[in-house]
Amino acid sequence: MIIKRNIHGEQVEIELTAEEMRLAGEESSLASRAEDVLGELKELAENGKVPLTVEQLELIPEDVLKEFTLEAVSLVAHQLGKNDSYWESFWFSVDFVLTHIINWDEEFPKLLVSAAAREG
Repeated sequence: MIIKRNIHGEQVEIELTAEEMRLAGEESSLASRAEDVLGELKELAENGKVPLTVEQLELIPEDVLKEFTLEAVSLVAHQLGKNDSYWESFWFSVDFVLTHIINWDEEFPKLLVSAAAREG
């Protein structure tokens, strides 16, 4: 994939490999989840559900808070991995979407067959 960046006032095209795109997506997703965790932590502090105040949270060094939120994201992912209802919902949703895509677009199955024939 080629992206364009403005570097020192000049448009520069940068080609990214599939691996670089995957890593960028993972980093973006991780950063987003960490922001969500931090937002939830602040909300819990505001509501007195954790033994910290928002003011105390703000005194924690940024690097320590970042490490904490990333660890929390990892633990949440681990917990979700053990949650059968999450995975049941996930696979139900995948099946639902795929079934509807295939049934919605009558040309889709033909495209799959012709792509398989080209590769085989």
